[in-house]
Amino acid sequence: MAYRDNIDRLARRITDRIPVKFKKLKEDDPEYKCLSEILNDEQCNLCLFFEVRKPMSFEEILKRTGWEEERVERVLKEVCDIGMIEYNWENEDHHKQYVMPQFVPGSAEFMVMNNDF
Repeated sequence: MAYRDNIDRLARRITDRIPVKFKKLKEDDPEYKCLSEILNDEQCNLCLFFEVRKPMSFEEILKRTGWEEERVERVLKEVCDIGMIEYNWENEDHHKQYVMPQFVPGSAEFMVMNNDF
């Protein structure tokens, strides 16, 4: 499969583990490998409109993307089901927002690999 630059950009956005001096992630780096396995290009591109830990309303996402409402709804549901984007109600009037958490490969990796849970 061809190298996906959008996956590289997203990986750099969601973690601070990648030194700036790296021109490209390697395909076996945990961030690249994980994201390329779970996200198609449309899903990745939607995630690139987010900043880590910065909640946005549906209307804000719609405005940032410039996509049709039905497309944003569909892709947003997909990335929420995957766990790439989370729901957030921690705001003054408790309205639904969406937020992209930071990627933590070390602890997440060990939790997933732990067969004792």
